[in-house]
Amino acid sequence: MKRKLLLIQLFFLSSLAHAEQGEFIAERPVYDHTIALEHLASITSSLDSYREMTEIVDSQLMEKVDNTSWEMQNIGFPNWTNYIKGTLLKQNLRIAELERDQASTPEEIRKRQNNLQQARKEYEDFTQRHQVVD
Repeated sequence: MKRKLLLIQLFFLSSLAHAEQGEFIAERPVYDHTIALEHLASITSSLDSYREMTEIVDSQLMEKVDNTSWEMQNIGFPNWTNYIKGTLLKQNLRIAELERDQASTPEEIRKRQNNLQQARKEYEDFTQRHQVVD
């Protein structure tokens, strides 16, 4: 028991030392559609893993856990994540349009136009490949 308390104290003191150096102080997150899409891909992967897991789980356990139906996992989950992804891409497109409209120098206009074309391509590629299914 004493050893466990000693380890806890050591961990606590170590944490304080790191905090004094600013290592644990969280900065305000930068919200970016690229990072959001990466996180969304992680969520989608997790939902796929959940679906695969429920295919091998005992039926009694499935009765006690929500979101195990075929419809939820094969229609609901993809609809939710595709809707979020489409919204992020559409918002990014709108931001690119506004930024292009606000550009003033020729170089800035060219850069913003390139960003707009990329955002439009990403959005159009997505909307051609995905749709919400009922």
